[in-house]
Amino acid sequence: MELITSLRVVNANGHATAELRRREAAALFFSARDSFATAKYSPIRPEATRVWYRPSGTGEWKPLTAVQQLEDPTIGYVYRVDLSSATDTTVETGDLKIDLQDAAGNQTTWTLEPAFSMVDIPVRRRAVR
Repeated sequence: MELITSLRVVNANGHATAELRRREAAALFFSARDSFATAKYSPIRPEATRVWYRPSGTGEWKPLTAVQQLEDPTIGYVYRVDLSSATDTTVETGDLKIDLQDAAGNQTTWTLEPAFSMVDIPVRRRAVR
């Protein structure tokens, strides 16, 4: 069985958050591994890892690119996913879906609904003298 061992959404400043600003350069970081009944580390198939997002309440999942950052024997493969395309929207919330597969071909689909909410960036105006 494939496990997500860590997951966080970060804003443009790298801070973990559930609220993203519209058109912000946000990212998803997650790690995943295969979990056998033994304590021995078993990796997932990194080439089979897929990530999607959709505006909450819609049916169409849009693909995102998961870039492998490193492999750790405790938590598995660590990925970074650019969420910029997911923040370029007028909807209130967004969902995420992650597909994982082990060497034997077993597959796990993990969905978080909603995964983040969108907030508008306040416009700062300069005082006119």
